[in-house]
Amino acid sequence: MRMKHALTTLHQGIRCKLPHHRLQLWCIPIMLAMLVSTILIVISFRRPFAQLYSVEAWLRHAVGVYDLEHTNDFAYAFTDGDALLTFPEVGSGRFVAALQLSSPPGTVAVSARIGTHAQQVDLSAVEQLRTYHLLLPASKEGHLRLGLTSGVQRIAPDPRPLGLVVGSIAVRAADAALPASFQLMTTLLALSLFWLALTPFRATVYRKAILLLLIGTLCGASYALTRGGVALQGRWIGLGTAAVVTMIVWRLESWERMTSRGGILLICVAWRVALWLFALAGLWLSEAVWRQWRGFSFSFGPPSSDLGSLTWRAGTVVWMNWDGAHYQAIAEAGYTFEGVPWPNIAFFPLYPLLMRTVMATANVSSSVAALLVSHAALLVAVLLLYDLLLHDFGRIVAYRANIFLLAFPTSFFFVAGYTESLALMLTVAAVWAMRRQRWWLTGVLGGLLAMTRVPGVLIAPVLGLVYLQHQQWRWRSLRLDLLAVLLPPLGLALFMLYQWRVFGTPWAFLIAQQSWQNGLAPPWVIPQQIVEELVKPSGWMQAALQLGVWIGVLALALAALRRLPLAYGLTGFLLILPAYFANIRDSLPRHVLISFPIFVVLAREEQPLWLRWLLLALLLPLLALLTMLYVNGFWIA
Repeated sequence: MRMKHALTTLHQGIRCKLPHHRLQLWCIPIMLAMLVSTILIVISFRRPFAQLYSVEAWLRHAVGVYDLEHTNDFAYAFTDGDALLTFPEVGSGRFVAALQLSSPPGTVAVSARIGTHAQQVDLSAVEQLRTYHLLLPASKEGHLRLGLTSGVQRIAPDPRPLGLVVGSIAVRAADAALPASFQLMTTLLALSLFWLALTPFRATVYRKAILLLLIGTLCGASYALTRGGVALQGRWIGLGTAAVVTMIVWRLESWERMTSRGGILLICVAWRVALWLFALAGLWLSEAVWRQWRGFSFSFGPPSSDLGSLTWRAGTVVWMNWDGAHYQAIAEAGYTFEGVPWPNIAFFPLYPLLMRTVMATANVSSSVAALLVSHAALLVAVLLLYDLLLHDFGRIVAYRANIFLLAFPTSFFFVAGYTESLALMLTVAAVWAMRRQRWWLTGVLGGLLAMTRVPGVLIAPVLGLVYLQHQQWRWRSLRLDLLAVLLPPLGLALFMLYQWRVFGTPWAFLIAQQSWQNGLAPPWVIPQQIVEELVKPSGWMQAALQLGVWIGVLALALAALRRLPLAYGLTGFLLILPAYFANIRDSLPRHVLISFPIFVVLAREEQPLWLRWLLLALLLPLLALLTMLYVNGFWIA
């Protein structure tokens, strides 16, 4: 009895200590990773900091400054009178900044002030090119921010208000620097997020610890290599958050309810709410930066607009930027062609027709009508895509394809005042009808797609080839329903007939494209433009995104052509061809959205799980960033 009692007591003790042991195993890797990362960061910031910033370098983080200009031996940029120059993550402490400043050439001296969040210096009259030295403290986030305020002048025929001429800038630490506490806190938070994302992996805790140590080492080394040149705090937090979201998304695969139609709808709603939060955060941050820039307060306080106003804007008017404004004009007043600088006859009619219908029936504004059409079309597209893939590939592929579709960096256009969601719905619906041999329905949907976007007419050859494949390429089996291939061109013909009647030419939409500088070009033109843009200081990030999309989408479309049924592969390939044969690169990341078969390729089982995790973790931060830029009026695609 005593022996039995002793064994029972020992067993209970082990059971009590086991959770504590597991807690130690769970805590040790994150503590080691934090320690390694912190040591690397502290060592890198203890090194003397001295860096000469060319104009190309400091322009990347400047606000209120025009593009780079140069003479034979001098590079410079003009301010617009109120400029904010940021040197990111230089560390805490004081720094000596040496700036080359002058007034615009051929003008009189201008009064100027220079300052930070802690002090401002009156430079009096600035005229000849001189180097000004200032002793400046870094902000609590570890950035060195420098505000330049001056009078403005105009030099004919240049219409811009010109403030100061700014050349190269040298920055060096005045004393031993340390990383700002905010930098260390964000690093530790990012590593915690990565560890949380690693916990569900089916691997030993030691392998997870090694991976986390590698992440911590990479995090610490990245600060050492980019000090003063790149702001990494938000990027690491964004990547860590994306890793956690990715983990949650893939864990949901094991829950059958979340991979059903209801689950997909729930994810779609959560995605839309996330976009609204991204938009709200983008507007709030931009107004806070505006206050810092204009008022030299540098305090991260509430923005000038009240929260209610920002909330309303984040859900409505900010989604009608750029092309959305032209669709509004068409829905409200009709098409324009001659006598205007930007003739909107270049835009196809189905989307504004639906907007006008909603405006008349629901008595809402054109912006609200546009957003209602876009949201309704997206919901139908998501449900149709799930049903299509469920029938052909199964529940998991249907779930994953929708996830990749919504995570694509430009997917926010699905809920903006653009045709992307309507075009996606009609494309998916056409393939859905083809897979069920409903040829006339496919033709009608193709005709509607051709009235939405010009690539829609390319559904006709897809329909013809799929029909012939279904008839096993036997000409004697052809029936009257083959004539359905004429319906997509008929949709384009109806739009051309309208133009002929109203504007006197059926080619008005093509003529209008000349005003928009749009046209066809050989397929090597866009890659050439991207490579040329990569070397420029202000456009290299957008060019890098475009290059990744150009290469990735083309590879996936070719893979879809090889591995998926003909209706999928040919649709995905043909619908991206106009974007690849365009003469401008700007809209490529948006125009490829309707090629949904590329997401099917990513969702299939032959793709390694870790690759899908990594890809999704990279796509989500890009989606958040591009959404925040778009709602602030930046041209994205």
